[in-house]
Amino acid sequence: MSRRRFIAGRANEDDVPAVRLLLTEPPCDVSAMNVERKLGALIGSPSDRVFVAEVDGSVVGLLGVHVAPLLPARERREPVRFPSSPEEAA
Repeated sequence: MSRRRFIAGRANEDDVPAVRLLLTEPPCDVSAMNVERKLGALIGSPSDRVFVAEVDGSVVGLLGVHVAPLLPARERREPVRFPSSPEEAA
């Protein structure tokens, strides 16, 4: 029995065709144009992250994460975003 390799990582533009295949088939049935447009927007967003799961080199799933303040703060002037480096997160 061969061992299967699972990898999860941040999605990028190269993952768009594989994600399109996942989401344009039932039960999701999203239009291909919507997948490309929305995934492109999420990949470029400072408040969002999209991760893909691969098994043996094939994308088999994805996860989207959105960062938002737990309690909205009226005094907050800039959008909430993911840290761009480990130093910024500390």
